Order: sequence, then structure tokens, then C-alpha cells
Amino acid sequence: MKEMKEMKEMIRDFIIDEILEKPGFELSYEEPIIENSIVDSTEILKLVLFVEENTDIKVENEDITLENFGSINQIYDFIEKNKNREI
Repeated sequence: MKEMKEMKEMIRDFIIDEILEKPGFELSYEEPIIENSIVDSTEILKLVLFVEENTDIKVENEDITLENFGSINQIYDFIEKNKNREI
């Protein structure tokens, strides 16, 4: 699996380039992406697919929570916590 910084950068770049389509947008790893309306409910599904495609993790419906997908750091923590879970 990717190193921590590389994975966080991949997540941030995906949000900025593919979801927001705003190159150069400043987004910290701690910023609340759902609570601050950076990512909406439809876009979170794109983010879930991105996580599944770039890791060996199957994201279940019950995994899609603010605790797991509320910020880039939380997404990374979710990936780390579940990296040994089978697809």
C-alpha cells in the first residue's frame, strides 16, 4: 500500500482535481470536507469508489460515516484500520 503522505496527497488531489475541478484549491488534511460542504452526498460516493479502486478495501455502506470520511486524515485512518479486511 502507498506510504502515508503519498496516499493523503492522492486523496487530496482526487478531491481537488476530480470532484471540485479546482486545481490549486487549498485543502488541508484536517479540513472537514462534508461539514464544510466541500464534498456533497453524491461526491462522497465518487470518493468511496476512489478508495476502493486505489486500495484493497471494500467500503461497506455502514463505513460511509463522518468518522470515516469527514476529512482526508479520517479517510486515511479508515484505510489504515481496514487494509487487511478482505474484499
